[in-house]
Amino acid sequence: MKIHGGLAKPGILDFSSNLNPLAPPGFVIELIRGCDYSTYPDYYYTELRAAIARFNGVNEDDVVPTNGASEGLYASLMAARLLGLRGCVIVSPNYGD
Repeated sequence: MKIHGGLAKPGILDFSSNLNPLAPPGFVIELIRGCDYSTYPDYYYTELRAAIARFNGVNEDDVVPTNGASEGLYASLMAARLLGLRGCVIVSPNYGD
């Protein structure tokens, strides 16, 4: 089987893919079993934003949860564009999705 990201070498971890060859820890499985799947989650992530803000000592309005780096980067650039950003410089190597 070919390894994603290139050749597999001993002692090298491949972080180029979002794959985990290990099972989740037991406590994660128990947390998932205890979740309520009968309703949609809070669209505004109220509790999550409050917990992250409290942990980092920042204002809740400054916390924007996203579904990963790609969404966060896209949302940041769109916000900057709406605020009047006329251009930007992208250096290489960089993140790509």
